[in-house]
Amino acid sequence: MVVAASGRRVRAVARWAVPAGPVRRLLAVEALLGLVALLAPRTMREFVTLTMAAIAIGAMVVGVRRHRPAPAAGWWVLLASAVTTFVGVAAVPVIHSRTGRIEVLTGVPGILFMVTHVLVIAGLALVGRPAGRRRGCADLLDASAVAAAVFPLLWVLVIAPALAAEGFSMTGALAFPFANLLTMILAVRLVFAGGLRHRAAVWLLLGAGALLALNISLLAGPLLHGEAQPSTAAALLWVGHPVAFGLAGLCRSTAQGSAATPPREPAISLPRLVLLGLLAMVVPLVCVIAYYRSARDGLTWADYNALAFLGPLVVVAFLLVGRLFVIARLAQQRAAELGRQARALAEAARAQEALQQQLTYRALHDPLTGLANRVVLAERLEWALSRQGGTGRHALLVLDLDGFKDVNDDLGHPVGDEVLIATAHRLLGLVPQGGTLARLGGDEFAVLLEDVHGDQAMAGAEEILAALRRPFDIAAGQLFLTTSIGLLLADTADGQTTASTALRDADLALNAAKRAGKDRVVAFQPAIREARLGHSRLSAALRRAVTNGEFTVHYQPLVDLNTRETHAVEALVRWIPPEGPPVPPGEFIPVAEETGLIKEIGAWVLRRACLDARAWYAAAGVAVSVNVSGRQLVEPGFADVVIDAITSAGLPGPALILEITETSLIATATVATAAAQLNELRKRGVRVAIDDFGTGYSSLSYLAQLPVDILKIDSSFTRHGERLDFGPDDWPFARAIVALGHGLNLTTVAEGIETVEQAEALRGLRCQLAQGYFFSRPVPAEVIDGLISAPLPQEPEAAAQFRIASHPRPAQCSAETELNDVPKNEDSLVRGA
Repeated sequence: MVVAASGRRVRAVARWAVPAGPVRRLLAVEALLGLVALLAPRTMREFVTLTMAAIAIGAMVVGVRRHRPAPAAGWWVLLASAVTTFVGVAAVPVIHSRTGRIEVLTGVPGILFMVTHVLVIAGLALVGRPAGRRRGCADLLDASAVAAAVFPLLWVLVIAPALAAEGFSMTGALAFPFANLLTMILAVRLVFAGGLRHRAAVWLLLGAGALLALNISLLAGPLLHGEAQPSTAAALLWVGHPVAFGLAGLCRSTAQGSAATPPREPAISLPRLVLLGLLAMVVPLVCVIAYYRSARDGLTWADYNALAFLGPLVVVAFLLVGRLFVIARLAQQRAAELGRQARALAEAARAQEALQQQLTYRALHDPLTGLANRVVLAERLEWALSRQGGTGRHALLVLDLDGFKDVNDDLGHPVGDEVLIATAHRLLGLVPQGGTLARLGGDEFAVLLEDVHGDQAMAGAEEILAALRRPFDIAAGQLFLTTSIGLLLADTADGQTTASTALRDADLALNAAKRAGKDRVVAFQPAIREARLGHSRLSAALRRAVTNGEFTVHYQPLVDLNTRETHAVEALVRWIPPEGPPVPPGEFIPVAEETGLIKEIGAWVLRRACLDARAWYAAAGVAVSVNVSGRQLVEPGFADVVIDAITSAGLPGPALILEITETSLIATATVATAAAQLNELRKRGVRVAIDDFGTGYSSLSYLAQLPVDILKIDSSFTRHGERLDFGPDDWPFARAIVALGHGLNLTTVAEGIETVEQAEALRGLRCQLAQGYFFSRPVPAEVIDGLISAPLPQEPEAAAQFRIASHPRPAQCSAETELNDVPKNEDSLVRGA
């Protein structure tokens, strides 16, 4: 296992040092040729070394042309230095063959050798320019420290011996080492800037090192005076610089320049500090070398003094390096911590920006359909209404899906969302270029059309109606819906229309379309706004009336057609404000239904009627009939409210009749709720009547489901206009309802009886009870006592006189008469929405 692990490490290092591809192939070829040069004779060795240099130069040309490095001039200068080296290597054998001497550092080879150093220095400086701009002088200072530490060794081992030799000039002894030091400074700077991962910089450093080693071998070896043949090692060092540069040119990192990629290591890294620590050992090493050289001749007091001062300096140098290491580690840890914090802050800033964008989008768009929302529509409206130019007329369409609540209730909200998305897609295909489509909420959408005429806007609205009538293909199957649209044409010339007023008026037109029967377009008119304002004022006044007790109850008798006796009285609410005329029930009852005040009003009427009826039932067995709203029927405690009312009034259950209409039943959530409430009341003896029977949608089904005692025939089945010559055969519907009542053992009551002929005809149909102006108008409670005790009209002549007395001409009617002169279906407390 240990051997396998070691093998993996070696392979990993090999893959890092020599990556696969052209670099590995070139290195293999050069290594093979170098081995041949070591084993071949001198003549063959020269040819092999020249071949190595030529191959490296060609590889460098290919690499630079392929990778196209950013500082291209520097790489071409380095290529030129490799060429001069090749020429110098080729010139040495030629000169040797002519003169018999090898003058490496003089003559033509020396000139070429010096040119090579100049070109290498220039090329490395150009290649390192991007690093200098980014990193400043930090890397250059560290590289200079390396060169300064190496210089004492060069002085002791190379330069000083060369200067001491005879026949060698100081210029020659100093020029090449100092040129090599400058080359090493620039090469080490590249490695510091790019890091060890930048392989091109590493190969350049190796090339510069090869030049330094070659100079050392030439200055320190026997070739100094040209008295021997060059060694194989010197020849290989001579071509080592072109080969290393060729490998650098083939590296992919060449494409980004020598230091274009920011180093991944910190500016003061552990390897760099280790290198500085090793360089601190150079001074002691130089001292040791000097000591051993002086020991042969004996030490003097000057030597001891030098060593006494030099020892503490060496210790101080090591201590400074150690201190620098500690400071660098702390700085590196702090920099790493700051880097993590900076990355965390940058990530938080990006997350905050993304969240801000998301919140902005959500604030301006509908999350389900992706359409603009009310805010965007209002801004677009404000801009359209304030800008100049164009036709100056804009159309706002507010549309609502009819019956969409049933889709959510019956099929679920996911299906409802699917329908809304499909609706948005259809509308997007219909809105023209420059129009604005928005979802206002729920199933309500809005379309803004700018610079259009009225007929264009109406045509667009009709097109939307037709498009939304088409079935929706959803997961549950096909779904058919219709749409109501409110249309507003805004003219910028008046300067009075704002975004808020435009939306308000378009909503009013939409509500008018809903009330008119849905599946239609209603254009806004000022009368719609006036009606809505009147409705709002009436609603506020109605709430005040409930608080202040401005209501009263009138009663209308239900007469037995055979005995002409009062069988029961129907309680009808009246609103008489302290200031102003009475408000007809047909005006305030629908508002009470819409606002929910009908529950409070109905409960008060129930209690008042039970209190008034206690004396009538005790004296003559006259019951009281009270209308009940559909909203009251669905209240869980409605039966308790009724029981509490009759118990508080001391009224027995049979003395109370509750009237419900078919339309109020349709408006309730379910008939089962109403049936449960009414069954509980019937156990107390309370009777139930269906009012306006025959005008609803499924009367027979209600008779089967509800506990019913009385059927009230609507006045529409007992009217014949001004005709007086009619008989029982002229009322087929009334006859059928009476027959149905007898068949089900139910009491029938005919409403709207105004003439003796109607009363006689209904008596002929065997209708038990009747109600209408023929017998009495709705009157206050104190008048009912007289009606119960006084005989009602029985003969035709008396009936005619009663009818004339009871129906004065319109010009003679008082305010109270006008209030009471209302059709029966508007007098009832509840007549359904």
